[in-house]
Amino acid sequence: MADYARAKASLSWMLECVGYSLSEEWGAGPSGGSWQGEHDYIVLESGPDVAARLHERLRPGLNHLAFKAGTVEDVEQLAAAA
Repeated sequence: MADYARAKASLSWMLECVGYSLSEEWGAGPSGGSWQGEHDYIVLESGPDVAARLHERLRPGLNHLAFKAGTVEDVEQLAAAA
């Protein structure tokens, strides 16, 4: 998303459900943030180089990300919340 605040509102709850926590934010507004997991991290960011286009699966950028989310029941609850 080109709008960090919208991306954060849309995704941060799910990142927290699968074990990530917001570790830092930067820029005016802020314009980006990093969620730390056990062995890795995920960055959401907006800025002047981000073009507001519809998602296109074949363009550069993220198009698939998988998480471990617990039991089948945990995954079902997460999917229902999403």
